[in-house]
Amino acid sequence: MVTNVRAGDPEISYPRYIAGEGAGPPEDCGGIPGFYDLLKARNEPENPDHAEAVQYLDDYDPDVIEELPIKYALGRIAARRNAAKARINK
Repeated sequence: MVTNVRAGDPEISYPRYIAGEGAGPPEDCGGIPGFYDLLKARNEPENPDHAEAVQYLDDYDPDVIEELPIKYALGRIAARRNAAKARINK
């Protein structure tokens, strides 16, 4: 989710990563509703889908965000944007 959008500083390369909160859902978990169902099943041992959810999520922690891949991806986008801007300004 993007929050707090404001005017940019022309001296700073955009887009850039400022901060994040929580991990995104794992692949092929059924979208947002499926993700919440999966977390619920993992946290409730009496749930019939508990064992499958524990196995599927393995070491997944929804509270941990992997920042480095985000920073790299946004850095690549910023580099392409800045290269295009430099070509336009020639």
